[in-house]
Amino acid sequence: MKVSFEKNLHQCQAHRENIHSLLISLILFSLLALTSAVQAGTRRAVPRFKTVHVTVALCDNAHQGIVRVPESLGNGQDPKNNLYWGALYGVKTFLSKAGGWQKVRGEEVPAARPKAILERVAFLHTETQTYLVADAYDGKHMKQALEGFLYPEKLALQVGPVLLSLGGDASLRAFVGHNGLMDLELLLRAPAKRKQVVPAIVLACKSRSFFAPHFKGAGLWGLVTTTGLMAPEAYSLERAVLAWARGRPANEVRLAAAEAYAEYQRIRQSAAQRLFATDPSAAVTTATPAVPAARRTVQSIPCPRGYQRVGAKADSFPAWVRALPLKPAGTSAKTHDGRVAQEGSLLVGVVDWPAPTRVQQCADVAIRAHAEFLYHRGLPARIRYRSLSGQEIAYQKWLSGFYQVNRQGSRIIYTPRTRARKDTASEFQAYLRYVMIYANSASLARDLKTVKMTEVVPGDLYIQPDVSGRGGIGHVSMIMDVCQNGRGERLVLFGYGYIPAQDVALPLPPGRAGDHSWFTLKEMQAHVSHFGSGAFHRFE
Repeated sequence: MKVSFEKNLHQCQAHRENIHSLLISLILFSLLALTSAVQAGTRRAVPRFKTVHVTVALCDNAHQGIVRVPESLGNGQDPKNNLYWGALYGVKTFLSKAGGWQKVRGEEVPAARPKAILERVAFLHTETQTYLVADAYDGKHMKQALEGFLYPEKLALQVGPVLLSLGGDASLRAFVGHNGLMDLELLLRAPAKRKQVVPAIVLACKSRSFFAPHFKGAGLWGLVTTTGLMAPEAYSLERAVLAWARGRPANEVRLAAAEAYAEYQRIRQSAAQRLFATDPSAAVTTATPAVPAARRTVQSIPCPRGYQRVGAKADSFPAWVRALPLKPAGTSAKTHDGRVAQEGSLLVGVVDWPAPTRVQQCADVAIRAHAEFLYHRGLPARIRYRSLSGQEIAYQKWLSGFYQVNRQGSRIIYTPRTRARKDTASEFQAYLRYVMIYANSASLARDLKTVKMTEVVPGDLYIQPDVSGRGGIGHVSMIMDVCQNGRGERLVLFGYGYIPAQDVALPLPPGRAGDHSWFTLKEMQAHVSHFGSGAFHRFE
């Protein structure tokens, strides 16, 4: 059924994208006009956004007292390949691929970037309304990087209609890189006269003992510092920033950084927690509105008495699925055009993803979740799915060529191009929309291995293909979490999208609430039995 309409669907999608782009342009134009009117004669920062200013001292074999790294990673004059900037876990690359962060373009007001800064990049985290601006300092200018972090000049950055106050006025400041204070001395300054003390994150070896003496003079306090040798990579920065932006207490921000470090460095949580420190005598104070501290995730839903969650490796797809964020309790699921699809009183929760595109149906939810997991983990070569007609659509090929259907609308053809597309978050979303048009429940059932009902884990799918057997519309549910009692009996939380495209909703068993929000596997099957029989499947 889906194959016969592939060509028409592709054309309709193109028209929808053109209209969507036009609407976005009109909205942005209106916002710019409104901002200009309000700020006539003056330039004021918009207070509702949080701002994070990150100083990154590029790794430099030649000019820093570090253990040498491969030449391409340790060239402090080459941001593109540098260990702390352009490499896989460098600040720019990691945030460019991390879920929830959108790269934005900013212009200095006025333009006065120090020569020691080789590159500046800005991101917006839409959920927390947080702007993060990172500066890549030439590795041979460590002193300028340290002073730029501790004693920054004021910086105004225009991002679309928003004017951000950064530098000394940022809500949070961070330093990433080699601990230059091990190699040089900076004069201590008298305590800064500030109404507010700014929280600081310093990801550098033994930063607590070396940076703490300078914090008073800089008007900072140590939100997250380190007690020993460490790898100052962006995953710990990102987790800590998000915990802070969500209003978490200082110790929870520290634990968020430690959790990420343990996950990526593959060390014990206890060891990672000892590595990170926070100053318990200070408190986070910002001029920005507070963000609710309670952040719901799938794994925050309690198991019934006598049950425990089944184990999952920290960097696995099951762990990623159960860590998906949920909207506040009671939120209704909505369709792509804003209509209420399912009342919140009937749901355990709604996955807190950006609004779905019109093409995102139930099978597409599973594809999106799996693809975003691989993208976030830096595994683009594994992002590949097959259409209902059997052709593979791979993300890396997408970047280096074109996919299009033949004139009969029955086969997808790949054509290479001379110049590759840039690997950006928007390009990745464009790839996903294309895959969603040509894959469905039948193609997933054909391509994924089956698993026994008694062995299901988070991320597994319950697929009910088209009952006609002709590859038409069926249904796909995703197992969001699994718990088990001492007798080996399993309960599950599960979610799904629907037609028309709508939020990913986790249904509540009829007549239950609170701790009784879990289904037995047979109850889950009965809940979606009107779609026909099905089987459990798993992504490789």
